[in-house]
Amino acid sequence: MAIAVAEGMWAVEACFEIVQECRRSKDGRRARATHLQLCNTGLEAHPALGNHLVPMLVECDALPLGHQLFHRLCRRNEHSWTSLMHGYVESGDYQLALDLFPAMQRDRVPPGGHTYATLLKACTKLKDLHHGQELHALVVSEMLESDSVIGNNLITLYFKCESLVDARAVFEELPVRTIVSWNALVGGYAEVGLGKEALECLEGMQRQGLSPDEFTYVSFLKACGIVSMVEKGQELHARVVEQGYEGDNFVGNALVDMYANCGLLIEAHGTFEQLWVQDLVSWTALIVGYAEQGEGLKAHKLFEELQSKGLPLDIVLWSGVMLGYAKEGRGDAAFTLFGRMQEQGILPNRVTFLNILKACSQMSSNSIGNRIYSQLINSCVNEPTESTIHNTLVDMCGKCGNLSQARDLFDMTPTSNIVRWNALMMAYARQGNMEEVFELFEKMKEKHIRPDEVTLLSLLTACCHAGLVSKGLMLFEAMNTEFSLHPSFNHFNCMLDLLGRAGQLHEAVLMLRRSFSSDFVGWCILLTACRKWGDVVAGKEAFASILKLNIEHVTAYIEMSYIYSDANMWEEAKKVDAMRLRLQEGCRELAV
Repeated sequence: MAIAVAEGMWAVEACFEIVQECRRSKDGRRARATHLQLCNTGLEAHPALGNHLVPMLVECDALPLGHQLFHRLCRRNEHSWTSLMHGYVESGDYQLALDLFPAMQRDRVPPGGHTYATLLKACTKLKDLHHGQELHALVVSEMLESDSVIGNNLITLYFKCESLVDARAVFEELPVRTIVSWNALVGGYAEVGLGKEALECLEGMQRQGLSPDEFTYVSFLKACGIVSMVEKGQELHARVVEQGYEGDNFVGNALVDMYANCGLLIEAHGTFEQLWVQDLVSWTALIVGYAEQGEGLKAHKLFEELQSKGLPLDIVLWSGVMLGYAKEGRGDAAFTLFGRMQEQGILPNRVTFLNILKACSQMSSNSIGNRIYSQLINSCVNEPTESTIHNTLVDMCGKCGNLSQARDLFDMTPTSNIVRWNALMMAYARQGNMEEVFELFEKMKEKHIRPDEVTLLSLLTACCHAGLVSKGLMLFEAMNTEFSLHPSFNHFNCMLDLLGRAGQLHEAVLMLRRSFSSDFVGWCILLTACRKWGDVVAGKEAFASILKLNIEHVTAYIEMSYIYSDANMWEEAKKVDAMRLRLQEGCRELAV
């Protein structure tokens, strides 16, 4: 389209109209043609027109051309500066957007609210708290802090940089809190895992007379999944339906994810089936939900179904199914899937490596573990010393029995990370290497690293393997008195095993009666010890306690029968065998 000419001169007003039309239509081809015509006439350098041409080119996907023109302008205004910054933010070149700001200041062009909002977005993407705080100070000095757009961007920035107090302070100082402001606050809390704080915002919104929109509901539902607040999630689900948001794809996916994270897989699957559009996000939420709950087989079936639909499979899905297999103890299946994924050209990321390393730990395969470790070193992830990966590597080597490699990995980087100390201590404890376990414990204390429940379990396991009853009892007592830790079933069962191996069955019975009388595993441990030491009286109490728990476990009947037989109490043994046969017959009938 030719640009109008009046009295031998290009009509600037007509040019403005064409530029605005290009911006509205986002017609890149027409924008370039318009720019070329104006270049040929010299009008591109017109002070007013040039500052409108820059945003036209930026918005019409011609950022390099826009930047070239920008440099040729003799006078640049806030509009052209901000447009160029916005273009670089949108294209992902956040640092270049920030680098333009000092040049704008040198050009003595005063920034406006839109400029600050754009720069704050760049800081958020880069998690650049320092520059963000500098911009915040300028915003305050220019009395722009009441601008809701700037305020919302500041809230998002501070949450992204995990400066939660500052985020809340900005929110509290906003003169007007719009739904966008609340969304920034609720979404920020949910993003950093503070589900309770996110949900508390609902009351504040209601007091202000605001109803959540679809974005708020997505954040609220995510918060419910974080803190496993099922009832609140169901209440929000009902409100979503009331307000007509159930057809929104983002809300629907958030509902599936919420139910899956709360462990309600039937509800998650039911919600998934009712979605108007089942996209990759909803499939991922459901499949990973099954995997997280240890339903690896179901996760794999859904994964195969998704593959048959021809939808692209991302790394999150592959990693999720591997996690499901790892949780089920099916490391071989996880490793097979790991190979299939790479055959399809998908490279493992950090989460994939974490999940496959967990699977290797389940397999206790040193050769496979070494292959994965070598691949990790040579991969683009290349973070063997990154905390979580390093911890998992130490744990894997320990479970595979490669204690020397586990120790080398542990010594690679000095750390106060309790998880890594625990991984190595448990590895030594499993192998019965009590000297190393207690040596590490002493080093922990020297470094003022406070032990946790896993640390004490490693120490008790070492005592159990070495038969150190007095030491074990002392540590068990110290859990509460010295370390303010509460023993779990695992700690009690470890102590029962220790006492049982040492033949101190009376003490084991007293411990069970006193604290964990409903612990099925604990009574089974005691029953096994009673058979070893031929203690019929304690064995009868253990067997009776197991029967009271209504857990139909054949092994308990077999152990009790052996206890009676070893004591030549043949009639009692026959009665227990008869009970076992009736139990097995009942199980067969149920199976039929």
